[in-house]
Amino acid sequence: GTASFLTLANATDVDAQQEVAQAAPTQTAQEQVPEQVLVTGSLIRGTVAVGAPVTTLGQQDFSEAGVVSINNLLSTLPAFDNHSAANRASGAFSGFIDAINIHGITVGGGYARTLMLIDGMRIAPQGVGAIQYDPSIIPSIALDRVDVLADGASATYGSDAIAGVANIILKHNFDGAILQGVVSSDTGGGFTETTSALYGRTWSGGDITVSIQQGTQQPLNSATRSYFTEDFTPWG
Repeated sequence: GTASFLTLANATDVDAQQEVAQAAPTQTAQEQVPEQVLVTGSLIRGTVAVGAPVTTLGQQDFSEAGVVSINNLLSTLPAFDNHSAANRASGAFSGFIDAINIHGITVGGGYARTLMLIDGMRIAPQGVGAIQYDPSIIPSIALDRVDVLADGASATYGSDAIAGVANIILKHNFDGAILQGVVSSDTGGGFTETTSALYGRTWSGGDITVSIQQGTQQPLNSATRSYFTEDFTPWG
């Protein structure tokens, strides 16, 4: 009887150790769950978009592509047909906007039918037609990543996402400061200067991030380019 009791006690200890070993990874996994999950192309968190895959671009892609604005970064994707459009209203007023356009799908007047989100939320559209979006309103230094779904997403986001959706994810929980400058030039002018700054701070109750970007660009002198003419005699 004593031997049987000792065997039962040892078996109970082994079972208890196995339960602790199984509970430890579960507790660790729960601690690693992110506080915020942003999904592009689906309203169900933890799932992927149905159809075309989501393309993700980040800060490293800015350096590899040699661009400084989000609009220029998106133009590196084959699905985008980005262009600067001048919207004219009464009184000969012109408003220029760098509209994003997936697959060249537009409506009357050339307005793009591509939806832009910021952190998964809609923003007020720009342009005279009030149905265009300009990602250059956001400093590129404040970008964490941008998710692009180059396929119809009207079932999820509505008719303004017929061509697709671009979801711009901003930096969060950032501590510190970044100052960035870009300078370039070309023959006959075209001097370009862009300055960006980012400051962030986090505390136990929340966080704040402030970013600013300013840029100037000089015109190019056509006289320094022999091909900028209506006379192509030198080329036959």
